[in-house]
Amino acid sequence: MTRRKRPRFLLWLAIASLAVIVVVATSAFSQLRRSLPRLDGEAALPGLAAAASIERDARGVVRISAETELDAVRALGFAHGQDRFFQMDLARRASAGEMSALLGRMAAAYDRQRRWHRFRHRAEEIMAALPAEEQAVLAAYAEGVNAALAGLRARPPEYLLLRTRPERWVPADSLLVGFSMYLDLQDGYGFLERRRALVRRLMTPEVAAFFLDHPAAFEKPLDGSRLPEPPLPRAEHFPHLERGGGDLLPVDAPEESGLPGSNAWTAGPEATADGRAWLANDIHLPTSVPGIWYRATVGYTATDGRPVEVHGATMPGVPVFVAGSNGRLAWGVTNAPVAHLRLLEIEAAGDGRWRLAGGIGDAFALERHEETITWKDGSSDTLVIEETPYGPVFPLTERAEETETKPVVHWVAHRPGALSLGLRRLETAASVEEAVRARTMMRNTALNLHLADRDGATAWALIGRVLGPEAPGEPPIILDPKELPLVRDPGDGIIWNANHRMLGGAAHERTGEHRYADDSRAVRIHRRLTETAPHTRATFASLQWDEVSLLIARWHRLAREVAEKLGEEDRALALSLLEAPEGRAAAASAGYLLVRQFREATHLGVVGRLLAPCYDSDPQFSHRALNVEAPVWRLVQDRPPGLAAEGSDWESELADYLLTALRRWQVRERAVPVRTWGEFNRLQVRHPISSAIPATRRWLDMEDRPLSGDLFTPLVRFRGFQASLRLIVSPGQEAEGLLQTPAGQSGHFLSPFYRSGHRAWLENDHDALLPGPAVHRLELRPEEERG
Repeated sequence: MTRRKRPRFLLWLAIASLAVIVVVATSAFSQLRRSLPRLDGEAALPGLAAAASIERDARGVVRISAETELDAVRALGFAHGQDRFFQMDLARRASAGEMSALLGRMAAAYDRQRRWHRFRHRAEEIMAALPAEEQAVLAAYAEGVNAALAGLRARPPEYLLLRTRPERWVPADSLLVGFSMYLDLQDGYGFLERRRALVRRLMTPEVAAFFLDHPAAFEKPLDGSRLPEPPLPRAEHFPHLERGGGDLLPVDAPEESGLPGSNAWTAGPEATADGRAWLANDIHLPTSVPGIWYRATVGYTATDGRPVEVHGATMPGVPVFVAGSNGRLAWGVTNAPVAHLRLLEIEAAGDGRWRLAGGIGDAFALERHEETITWKDGSSDTLVIEETPYGPVFPLTERAEETETKPVVHWVAHRPGALSLGLRRLETAASVEEAVRARTMMRNTALNLHLADRDGATAWALIGRVLGPEAPGEPPIILDPKELPLVRDPGDGIIWNANHRMLGGAAHERTGEHRYADDSRAVRIHRRLTETAPHTRATFASLQWDEVSLLIARWHRLAREVAEKLGEEDRALALSLLEAPEGRAAAASAGYLLVRQFREATHLGVVGRLLAPCYDSDPQFSHRALNVEAPVWRLVQDRPPGLAAEGSDWESELADYLLTALRRWQVRERAVPVRTWGEFNRLQVRHPISSAIPATRRWLDMEDRPLSGDLFTPLVRFRGFQASLRLIVSPGQEAEGLLQTPAGQSGHFLSPFYRSGHRAWLENDHDALLPGPAVHRLELRPEEERG
């Protein structure tokens, strides 16, 4: 019996199909290669006054040399545009609520939420009001970006995939990128304030004060102050418990509970081995590919004839060094969780006018604005926004015309003059004194600014936009920058910050508290700084990689105490796991994972029961919006009668929480057992496109591997939230400095610089602050000179 022969045309069809696939793949790869920027030779740059250059070392770190400040800005814009244009485009679109034009209707809900801020309009208003010299800087930067975009032989790969074309950069776009920091670092919708208001409305005053006004569990401000603890509430303060409500025990412990933050510290001559001032800065943010920061050295001649050379981290889209050193002054920043938003209510004042509730201030008319959201297919939607002199009306949906009151969000980002290029003044500042004088010009999201200079001076200053304290009968105000607190040259030479409360007394009352992180990281940092002095670069690096949590250590001790009350088999298993070192967030530690889950189960169980009316009233209510560590810890330590779960006591309740954590440790998750902290706490450094197209993760994302560290350790590493940079530098000793970032300089996955620096960041290999020998050099020429 013979097989029937297949028709020959099927063979030819297969060959033809394979040929088409090869041709298409070859063409696509060719287009991708063509979209790589030119790194050598010459390029024209409109507006350039004199020739400039961009050199890149083997890591892709750039060194820009130019004659003037504006030419240096143009060249920096050119480098940003070459390596990071898609990232910059996403940042401006995300702030402006213009993602739908790029991604289509899938981004419509996102755009409606962001468009409510009207940041495109606000950016244009700010741009028109900036001093002439700052307008010139942003215009020069945009010229550089657009020249780089025009010099590409093909569109960046993301636009090939999305089948669209990039749009030119305009100067106001840089301000939109600045607004992205407001959105990332602050709550611009008042969600936290609404949840705090819900607690005050539904719970008794004693309970609200205990959960909302409790100081941090660990306190380590610079002035050594302590805030008073509210009284421990009693059973009668929880009427819902008498009705049998709130009997909540978690079925499964949540994955995270904590307020993340960044670290920064300085050591003056009194505390260093070489008698110089040193600065360290770890900016912790969600990590991604490409990274948030772009490493650069920029040199030019200032208008007074002084040579300027700045080394550090810039933010693509903005011509500003966020952290770095100029040889005379070094600086770093962290988020300052101070007062920045207030929920207001307006009431009808007659004749179609409104005023602040309570008859405060002058009457005003509402302004109605229509925002058109255009989708990728050309269709559009309209969003109507009501504005008051104090901010936009909330919620996002339109309210009935006859409503007698309306809620308003008063956020500093909405106020005129919310942004400036004031941070650029640090580039030319020659001392801490000069930088401190310039802080009044720094209009931006509230930041902790850390300074150290070549003469050994150090300082911490609160900068940016901060709301003043509430004054009954008065509209809210923004504090004068001169009123913001400042600490200089402490006696022991040490200044530290971990997004915690920095000062008490009048300074604390003036700036208010929004969402301070728990002080346990700050306490650990301060302890290491005082115990390991005198300091060197090596001691600073060791502290950056400290994986011990004082907060989890005390929960470890409590877990060991509770484990003794368990049944024989569970007790033996729990105690064997708890033999691990207390509070050490090592990737291989099973004990740390167990303690972490025990703490989460306790938080959810205790808060879920005691604040049950809030959970019942608002499905979005969460204890993660509040810093409940201190009040929960007090409850489990003091164990007030009548507040344990119904039909139980505190000892039994805590045993249930430990058993919940133990059972979860034993359960198989995601097809493999999660038995160690590192198996749970895995690295997440991903490209935005890989989330939508998982097949691209192999090429776009960084490796997936177990991590040590946690939200509560100086080494902040929790899945996708980690150090977006680590900087150590002494002014004048930049050659000894280091700078680590999680992803490479280029956003193009075919670039040799796409992953450069990642390994050093991941494994704490030394990554020099300064660029190495140049392997590429691009000469930038004035356009008319080339013509």
